[in-house]
Amino acid sequence: GTWSWGNRLLWDYDPSQDEEIYRAYREIRDAGVTIFDTGDSYGTLDLNGRAEILLGQFERRYLEEKSNSSTSMFGIGAYVSNASNKQQVATKLAPYPW
Repeated sequence: GTWSWGNRLLWDYDPSQDEEIYRAYREIRDAGVTIFDTGDSYGTLDLNGRAEILLGQFERRYLEEKSNSSTSMFGIGAYVSNASNKQQVATKLAPYPW
């Protein structure tokens, strides 16, 4: 789940943690994880929606890095994401106020 991404109140999140979070994201994507749980309350106050923003940014970066690494390794081609390894997002609605 991505609850801690953007939640200062319960998880003491700070945007300076984003690079560390991305490294963890990359590791689990490399291990084959594709499903990520999120919700509209995963991010508080000015960080509302932060988890979803990071999921998008991280997936674009991950695919770009994969594409660049396959091109540099083989000199041709690019990493192609197929249906079995695309990021999938499970979400839910948590109406405010709690």
